[in-house]
This record gives sequence, C-alpha cells and structure tokens, in this order.
Amino acid sequence: RHDDPRGHRLAGLVRRLEDEQRRLSATEAHLEFQASHDALTGLPNRALLTSRLAEEVERATVQGHEIALMFIDLDDFKIVNDTLGHAAGDDLLRVIGKRIQDEMSPGDIVGRVGGDEFVVVSSNLTDRRLATRFAERVLTAVAAPVQIVHQVIEPSVSIGIALRGASSDPQVLLANADLALYKAKDSGRCCARVFDQSLRLAADERVGIE
Repeated sequence: RHDDPRGHRLAGLVRRLEDEQRRLSATEAHLEFQASHDALTGLPNRALLTSRLAEEVERATVQGHEIALMFIDLDDFKIVNDTLGHAAGDDLLRVIGKRIQDEMSPGDIVGRVGGDEFVVVSSNLTDRRLATRFAERVLTAVAAPVQIVHQVIEPSVSIGIALRGASSDPQVLLANADLALYKAKDSGRCCARVFDQSLRLAADERVGIE
C-alpha cells in the first residue's frame, strides 16, 4: 500500500544510507587527494609524482620511446621570503606552478616536490631538441612580471633536463635531472641544461675529492 508508514520509513532509511555513503565517498576522495597533492599549489606531491614517473618510465621502456624529466627550481626564492614574507613566497609559488602548467601538453605531469622545486614528466618531449624548446617556453612564461603584495617582481627559474635514454631507472633519472639543474645554477641561473655523462663524471670527481 502507498500509504503504509513502514514503506515510508524504509524509503527514508534508504535515502539516509545513500546520503551517508555519498558523504563517506566524498570524504575518502578528499583525504586521498590531500595525501597525494601539495596543499599549497594543488599539484601532485613528491609521492604521487614519483609513482607516476615510475609508470611512465616502465611504459616508455616497454614501448621503446623517449620521455623527458625536468627539475625546475625558482631562482633567489629565499630573497622573496626574506623581504616580502612567506605568504608572498606562497603566492609566487602558486603563480609559478600555474605558469608551468599552462605550457604543458595533455598527458604531461607536473608536481611540486620541494620548497621551490617543481618536476615535469613528459612523454611528448621525445628528444633533446623538443625538451630544450619546452624549457625555453617555460623560462619565458615564468619571467613575465608579477605583482606580489605591493611589489612587482620578475621571477626566473633554472631547469635541469634528463632524458630516459640516459637511464631507465626512475631514481637515476631524477638524479640526472638534478645534476643538470646544478649545472644550470652554476651557469648563471635563468637557463636550462641537459644532462650528459660529463656531469656525472664531474659529480663523481667532486665526491672523490671531498
């Protein structure tokens, strides 16, 4: 019967259970997002990016194509924090993250992995020329003036590039890009450098000397 109160109570109970299930699902999704993304920029964090990098390297190795990994580090970020404050530094990091994203192609991955350090993983940059061209676009995009608090600044980044051809080990690939970033910083900053074995040999020599 349509007017049976037991039917109404059952329908109400089902609706409440469905609402609770939706609420729990939304909470779980929110917690999962928080665990895998940077709270400041909303980009993938180190854990998620490392996992995605491993997947991309494995896929590229099986399919026999190249991928590029880039370390992108904001130049003189400490000066911004020291002179304008950490809130201003946070605003700048959000701007930089968005500008990097805007230069990316579908399927590319960008994450924030440290204080002022971003990493890009791309299967679209299949050789040194394409990777360098992308890095140049990022350098140009990042350098546009931005107003932070009441100050207009012209930010810059240094970029280290590593291609999978140098190694199919994700951790080695990260280390290679980091060495290339060190070279870019050492070359005067606001530039990009591509990893080659001479950088590894120089690093090993420095370690041996120390």
